[in-house]
Amino acid sequence: AAIEALTLCRKDSTLAPKDYIRKVKAFYRKDESDPRAFIVDELSEETIIRWEEFYDSVIQDRTARSIKVAYLSGPNPENDLTEMTDMGLLPENIWAFESDAKIYNEAVISALSSKFPFIKLIKANVGDFFEVSPQKFDLIYLDFCGPLPSKKAG
Repeated sequence: AAIEALTLCRKDSTLAPKDYIRKVKAFYRKDESDPRAFIVDELSEETIIRWEEFYDSVIQDRTARSIKVAYLSGPNPENDLTEMTDMGLLPENIWAFESDAKIYNEAVISALSSKFPFIKLIKANVGDFFEVSPQKFDLIYLDFCGPLPSKKAG
């Protein structure tokens, strides 16, 4: 559902649709006695067009192949990776995070011998990675088959 929301239904998944400002202006202009009618009259056509151009620059058409995923995997990620790639995600756009050194080493060996040798395996806590990297992700995929790790857990 998340991939569909970011691709096929992208324009329906935004907080405000492209024509939101126009709709608000039209709504308040219906009642001339409403003080907000005066305020929305201050919205010029130029300002509305600027909003619509900005919207278009942010909400660009996307395909599953262009979605970038931060993957917080469990010990057996192959099933999840198969599901993601079956939905059209590129393995090259999947970044798997593992902070446990032993599990990380096992994951590297597993990935290299699987049909997913191109996923990016990051030996770090995802929170630490976000603090130092400008990398942006479209989705953060959590595997809830086990407890979430924390630094306090030891």
